[in-house]
Amino acid sequence: MNSAEAFRVKAGVCEAGAALELEKTIDGGATWATFPVTTDLVSAFRLQAIDSSYAFIVGSGGVTCDTGLTATYSSGAGFQTYPDRVAAAWYLNPAVPTTIHSPSGDRVSPCSASTAVSLAPASDTSAAVLCADRTLFQTIDAGASWSDSLAVPGAVAITDSSGEYVLASEGLADCQGLAISEIPSSVTNEEGVPIGCAGNETLPTSAGENVTLAASSGSVWLSAGDATVVSVDGGVTW
Repeated sequence: MNSAEAFRVKAGVCEAGAALELEKTIDGGATWATFPVTTDLVSAFRLQAIDSSYAFIVGSGGVTCDTGLTATYSSGAGFQTYPDRVAAAWYLNPAVPTTIHSPSGDRVSPCSASTAVSLAPASDTSAAVLCADRTLFQTIDAGASWSDSLAVPGAVAITDSSGEYVLASEGLADCQGLAISEIPSSVTNEEGVPIGCAGNETLPTSAGENVTLAASSGSVWLSAGDATVVSVDGGVTW
């Protein structure tokens, strides 16, 4: 949301006895408040913060692990299920790795040689998807068609940032931690432009860690496992 406030949630697994918790920080990730999700959602595919109070989670829950959408308008003080909003959301369901859900319906994933690992919706029609083999695809028609693949060495996570896509990559020679780059929102898939480096003193590389990336209002949040760092200048410094 900004350099001080953010939400986070662990993906979880849809199984008996599982529970989901939404966390929020108001001090740049120094501390996090925990709010148990009170709907039947127990795993998360996507978390989207709209403002400092409103965020929604797309995930699965119930006896048959159906896909659902839960939202809070009170920073986690209360939650409500909105089944009518699921169809209009972008998400990756790990139980169906060959499919990407867009607001226009289920679409065949362009990651034919691997699986999709990170999805960055920019609008109802535009998004980028990062595959496990470090290739990237873009769409401007809600997944009806996809751009040619773009190889992005070391890429582990992607997010939208005001119409551009920001990437985190590991194992690059000029960055001991996670390198940050920006790719224009264009189906021509232009090469990424280096922005900065999140050093490994405070943030581990992604070996064995789940890396997530989010950007808003010039701030970029990067998490690996339980470690979180924030940039206030678009990813240049951390």
